[in-house]
Amino acid sequence: MILGKLTKLLLTYTIATSVCYAENAGLHLSDSDFDVHSNNPQEVMILNDGYSALEKRLELIEKAKSTIDLETFIWHADKTGQILLHALIKKAREGVKVRLLIDKFVGAKGINFFIAHELRKENIEVKYYNPTPLYRVVEAQWRNHKKSLTIDKKETIIGGRNIGDEYFDFSHVYNFVDRDIWFKGDLVEAVALSFESIWTSKESVSVERDKEPSKKDLIYMRNSRGSSRALLQYLDDSRVWDQSVHFAKDFVSLENEKYNLRDEVRHIALMQAPNQYYGVCSSASFVSDRPISHETGKTARVLKKEIYKRINNSRDSIHIESPYFIVNNETEEILKDALKRGVRTSLLTNYLYSTDAIYVSAAFNSIARDWLSSGLDIYLYSGDTQTGYETINSDVQSSRWGTHAKSAVFDDNSIMIGSFNFDPRSYNFSAELAFFCDGDENLAKALQEDINQRHRDSTLLQKSDLTNNPDHIDESLYSRVGLGKKILYYLFKGPSNLFDFIL
Repeated sequence: MILGKLTKLLLTYTIATSVCYAENAGLHLSDSDFDVHSNNPQEVMILNDGYSALEKRLELIEKAKSTIDLETFIWHADKTGQILLHALIKKAREGVKVRLLIDKFVGAKGINFFIAHELRKENIEVKYYNPTPLYRVVEAQWRNHKKSLTIDKKETIIGGRNIGDEYFDFSHVYNFVDRDIWFKGDLVEAVALSFESIWTSKESVSVERDKEPSKKDLIYMRNSRGSSRALLQYLDDSRVWDQSVHFAKDFVSLENEKYNLRDEVRHIALMQAPNQYYGVCSSASFVSDRPISHETGKTARVLKKEIYKRINNSRDSIHIESPYFIVNNETEEILKDALKRGVRTSLLTNYLYSTDAIYVSAAFNSIARDWLSSGLDIYLYSGDTQTGYETINSDVQSSRWGTHAKSAVFDDNSIMIGSFNFDPRSYNFSAELAFFCDGDENLAKALQEDINQRHRDSTLLQKSDLTNNPDHIDESLYSRVGLGKKILYYLFKGPSNLFDFIL
């Protein structure tokens, strides 16, 4: 316990020391530029299913006339990653200015520097956010977790989905139940400004691919005058480099365009279209964090303040959907105060079977009893496809599923849809964004109905489901979990509780 407290104090001190030298972001902006409200009508569409979310992205790209700005935390080099990339290449060839901002921490594993090299040949600008090496522990935690696709500064999609098969209901192994929102109106200008701010920050950089290995490179020559070991190392590195170049060229080439997949996406999205809510919001806000860096400092945290304000102002109900739930002291105090005031509060999250993050589940299970005692209704997503939900094939239908949506409904008349998780990374380390609509009961009802359906596909956690040991969930709640995952759960349990402030 002492070691854990000392570690937390040390990290807190390091963060405070890092940000105290901050002055400004990439653009000279104030916090108000990242918390923008409009009373003008905003056309909105909630994108609950993956096929509709992918189709809407493709539609936006295909109709773009001048600019496309896309930022994401993850971009996998898979089917959906490729179909979106090909759509962007086509628009770039038409003269549309395309900019891609990918977080370096995970995103560069998919759209790597070799693929970026090929994209630049197509006049697509590619930057990576914060390529700080991991040994610089604190700075390496600063991430851009925002997801947005904005065209012509007139229409945008924001929400929880990264780019990859599992976010658009195509994986045969694991898929996310997620949510985005499309909107069109003057508030899109705020999204464009948020993107511009992080695009121009010092942390967003162009990274070149590795140069082709040469026998004259020092790393091979210093291994002692042409030894067989140096030669083998050179040959191996050359092979890997050639494979990377070949894969990148092949992945980007329009000769490999997936026309059939494009048609399938359009067909199934048309089938799902009646389930997507479309309306107009007359009191909307877009709120975005300024990315944490030596430039932005304490002003970086804008969104969580807005969320706290709305929780504090709630009088009747709060319904939260978040894939991860590890709260800091401030969030715990605010939520428990709402519960004490009699505000009906529910949480839809994952449990050990449905989660993609075992370590988060290990930390959550240790606090579940306390939250139940405080009056929080906790729904644990089952891990199956939603009831009545059609997928592209039986392999996707039978895969494992977990919620990844980051949404909330306040007092049955206000909503939030964005990228913010209720976890320490979103509180402290990652830049996030969200769309809010206030005073619209129809929009709130539509979102609440989809959350309620996910509730019905979940288990409502009861105190009786917990063993006498408050740190353990009863076996019946993870009976579907394989032995390997259970072993990892118990291995992660100690460290997860010790370092829950950075999960």
